[in-house]
Amino acid sequence: MTRGDMWITALLLLLPAIAVAEDEEIAEFKFLHVITDIRYRFAKTMVTGGIFNTANITAEVAVDLTLPNSAYISDFFFIYNGVQYDSTIHEKETAERSYTTAKAQGEAAGHVSKSAHETNKFRVIISVPKKANITFNLTYEEVLQRRDGVYTHSIYIDPGQPVPDMKIDVAVQDTRDITTLKVPPIYSNSITDVDITENNNLAVIQRPTPNTAYIRFYPTLEQQLSRWAEGLSGVFSVMFDVHRGFDAGDLLVSNGYFIHFFAPAIPNPIPKDILFILDTSTSMYNGKMDQLKAAMKFILRDLRADDKFNVISFSSGVQFWQSDMAEANNAERAVKYIESLKSVGWTNIKESLVSGLEYLSERQRSSEGALIIFLTDGRATAGEHTPDMILQNVRSANKKDIPVYTLAFGKDADWELVKKLALQNFGVARRIYTDGDPARQIQNFYQEVSSAMLHGVKFRYSDTVTFGTQQNFTNYLDGSELICTGVLDPHLDSLTTNIIGTSASGPVNLKLTSPVVDLKSQFEALTPLYDDFKVEGILRRMHAYLYIRDLMQQRVGETDRSKRETLKQQALKLSLQYRFVTSLTSLLVSQFHPYPRKTLPQVVLDEDMYSLKEVVLPTPSYYRRNYYYNRRGGGGFDPHFMVFMESLKYPVCFDVQGEEGEIYQLVHDPNTDLTVNARIGKGKKLDLTFMVEIAIMLHDLHLLVTHSNISLHEHTYSWDKDYNMTVPGARLFIKNVNRRITRLSVVFDNRFQIDIVRHTHSASNTLGANFLNIELGNEHLLSEESDGIIGQFIHKNIRLETITFWNGQLVGHLRSRSGRERRHGRAYIRHRREPVWNETVSCWWLGEKGEELFNAPTEYYIVDDMYQTELY
Repeated sequence: MTRGDMWITALLLLLPAIAVAEDEEIAEFKFLHVITDIRYRFAKTMVTGGIFNTANITAEVAVDLTLPNSAYISDFFFIYNGVQYDSTIHEKETAERSYTTAKAQGEAAGHVSKSAHETNKFRVIISVPKKANITFNLTYEEVLQRRDGVYTHSIYIDPGQPVPDMKIDVAVQDTRDITTLKVPPIYSNSITDVDITENNNLAVIQRPTPNTAYIRFYPTLEQQLSRWAEGLSGVFSVMFDVHRGFDAGDLLVSNGYFIHFFAPAIPNPIPKDILFILDTSTSMYNGKMDQLKAAMKFILRDLRADDKFNVISFSSGVQFWQSDMAEANNAERAVKYIESLKSVGWTNIKESLVSGLEYLSERQRSSEGALIIFLTDGRATAGEHTPDMILQNVRSANKKDIPVYTLAFGKDADWELVKKLALQNFGVARRIYTDGDPARQIQNFYQEVSSAMLHGVKFRYSDTVTFGTQQNFTNYLDGSELICTGVLDPHLDSLTTNIIGTSASGPVNLKLTSPVVDLKSQFEALTPLYDDFKVEGILRRMHAYLYIRDLMQQRVGETDRSKRETLKQQALKLSLQYRFVTSLTSLLVSQFHPYPRKTLPQVVLDEDMYSLKEVVLPTPSYYRRNYYYNRRGGGGFDPHFMVFMESLKYPVCFDVQGEEGEIYQLVHDPNTDLTVNARIGKGKKLDLTFMVEIAIMLHDLHLLVTHSNISLHEHTYSWDKDYNMTVPGARLFIKNVNRRITRLSVVFDNRFQIDIVRHTHSASNTLGANFLNIELGNEHLLSEESDGIIGQFIHKNIRLETITFWNGQLVGHLRSRSGRERRHGRAYIRHRREPVWNETVSCWWLGEKGEELFNAPTEYYIVDDMYQTELY
């Protein structure tokens, strides 16, 4: 594995790190132990840590964990006062509500969830009583993926302090002899930080048998301090591979399940017809083009003698380097062409891919070796703009099922579109990060996907196989592995499979028969995890893991919302059944069961709601609501949103109680290409969250607003001075309203307007944070397909049907209508501080039942990054 690949992997690994308050150290690590048992290339890892709360108050301690992107947490518990508190798994929203209740009652409680906006990061939140010790235990599982000819199991350790008792144990057992075994030095996230061919001289390696290995890494406190002054920080990795032959792989059958690993040793790759489609629009200027040129020089000079290639550069239009496919010995001519490329124009994604697919379909020598590598750093701003239409056009043009491998270069690239383009066209998508070595990352990606050893690989099993994962693959790539799994008739004594495909030498037909075996007798207990591993059911868990992964991947590539929901429900059901924490589920553990919630009785009032003056406060004036377009928007702490509806006298309001760092999509209109996202931040003095960062994207306009500054593409502007400017498609105005409030107005050419209001507070203010508000004006100009936290309400009609009254509280029964969709829900009169106008107003607060008026739960609108446009 190259150093570039290791850098990408390092971003996706285990990170136990204590997050403490800035003004006092409230938590100390007493010990940190990690044990991994890798069996059949299925890794079970247990992380155990001891935490002491040094404060005189109950403190919420966050332990952030960055796990392998393919791993699922399967268990979590903690021990407090000698009692072990186990976890239960729930749908994510249910678990978060229960944790909040337990914490409010002063209990020791823990909550484990997978961040929906960063699919490889988890957070363990533990409420630790004062001067108390708590031990937490977290377990995750994954099927290791073979890349570059090795399996890599990595553990990213960063406790933020030296730990007196730190241990890492890794046991590896396989059905085949282990032929490659490496334990490189601890390395950081840097792509060029360390030579991974070196050895970690603190790791002790034992080889009990040819097919087993045991690695121990026990750095003493002195060793940690001598090498890492602030505590160990980096990635501990074990890399291994097993004996390979030109065979049908490993077929494991037990207890009604099978797993089939296939990675044959094949001497020669299939000659390829490769088309490079490269973005040369204006946004590639200033560094990116130089990185692309450096990568392409390496790639072109790395072509094999029997390869053919061509290059397309695209911006507003599409340009071919030459009309015919070139032989590999023309690489230097192509290098000169690459050197001549300039950054100019817009970004026509649809035209470039459709033209490329039509061109390659006519000129490919055979169906086996054709592929496209597509790179872009932006979004579709010329030609077809709508992502769904681009996907549809590309799928229609790809009549010969040519694999399309896609690269999203930098944060402005449309990652959701790039990912779906690959998934729907038999390829792989990858992000290229500008803060590493982009040229090296592009080269590594090319080397990973460019060597097809087999084409049209098909696994054929008997009719007794059901509920199987994917069994047909476009290509088997050098250094990788294909995996199939399924459910069998439990009365079978054996299973036979045929694998067919085409290699550089011609057709391949491999056969393999495997008997049902007693897995427990196959291996020795090398770690304490062995007894708890439930070896007899290991294939069942592996099958569930792989099946969930398949469903989640299909969901990303699916464009139909109802089908996505079906795939989600299937994955959710399996996640709950097998206790896997995915983006759909959470684990919850608490000292006591939370109190049950009570249901409000239905009591209908005879009098009009508005006659109850004692419980209703003034609303914003008609002048403010209509003249200044203060109709839909939100912010303040929580953050809370207010939406004025023509059919309601009082606005609808609701809270989004997100975690710090989560990003929510506020508005997305696929017809106008407008997207507005907001990042959540946390105050320093109170347990409140705020909107602290807002991104506005419309065609080539990418505006990022924080309470510190305003960024437009490569330029940064200050809040401190009043000014206005004109940019393509919009005008921007900054106005200081008073000492605490500054307003940024973005007025688009079609008269749609977005106002972002910055609120600043002194350090002594009880809020303890600056925050942003957002308001929409002339929002009716957006299309009826608009969605998002705010966008879903733009064309929604909400009416009050009946009113009930209970315990001094007004309960409104609301009905919403949007197109053909009808929804019902409850809301309650609340008195909320409207931060823009600094008034207390009455509003219909959408509580638990009122959320039924949403198009989807609020967590549905969590996105991966500030520049993401489409939801999963």
